Amino acid sequence: MRTQSILALAFATLAAAAAAPQADTPIEFVVSLFEKSLTCDASTGAKTVFGNGCQNRTLPQGGSALVRISTASKNGYITGYSEVDCKGEVLVVFTQIDGCTSFDDVSVKSWIGKAPFDENGK
Repeated sequence: MRTQSILALAFATLAAAAAAPQADTPIEFVVSLFEKSLTCDASTGAKTVFGNGCQNRTLPQGGSALVRISTASKNGYITGYSEVDCKGEVLVVFTQIDGCTSFDDVSVKSWIGKAPFDENGK
């Protein structure tokens, strides 16, 4: 009987620990992507890329991007890359929120909320 009580207590403890809520990780950046507009025209429809770390979301040539939120770095940098997984050529480094940037001759394949260089300039 004592073994059953100990097992019941152990299972109850494990169940409570498994059900404990985890804190959400804050979003580091949000960028609206306008695939069919060079001017961030919302009437053409927008997709959103957001999250923490590198996000693979393609903005094809002929589109534009509008930064909504950037909290990952102290200067608000968001970088767009030519390849998935934030590799390849750096195509854009945003430094301001709500500035529309057009991509008439390149396609951006991934995004991250930081700069490709040291923010201290070293």
